[in-house]
Amino acid sequence: ARLTIEEYEKVIIYSILYHNSQRILEDYPYTEDMLKAQVQPYPNCIFEWGREQAGCNLISVTSKELILALLPRVKAKFTRRGLFVMGLRYDSQEKDFTEDYLTGRDAVAAYNPESADTVYLLENGDFIKFNLIESRFSGKGFGEIKEMMDAQKALVDGAVHENLQGRV
Repeated sequence: ARLTIEEYEKVIIYSILYHNSQRILEDYPYTEDMLKAQVQPYPNCIFEWGREQAGCNLISVTSKELILALLPRVKAKFTRRGLFVMGLRYDSQEKDFTEDYLTGRDAVAAYNPESADTVYLLENGDFIKFNLIESRFSGKGFGEIKEMMDAQKALVDGAVHENLQGRV
């Protein structure tokens, strides 16, 4: 099927609306209070009921905090050459990580698959921004970079074979 951006947005919005207002949560663990209040088994009804309860503990977040929380995670490693994330080197201007670079500890980083320019180190619930060191990958997504690295590896592997033939 071919959809315009507007048609695709409508499909997504209708899916979200259905997911939150018409999808039945059959296995949700109802409490006695919920049963007395006859809370409907839809996600939005359960959420609204919980929000109205005394002691509701919702926190406000900015859109940036929400986006960072939803980014995919990957293992990262501090080395003397920088923070390595998916084979790329990063450095931070926000905080001094000299001790971490020297000890070589493992870490977790959040990243945007569409842009390798920035990753975020997760440390004690905070997101610390790290910038890409290698300018040749600037402005590219992780998919493009993987293709570049694979092409380079293929060239090197071919040269190694030719080099071996020449030495023999």
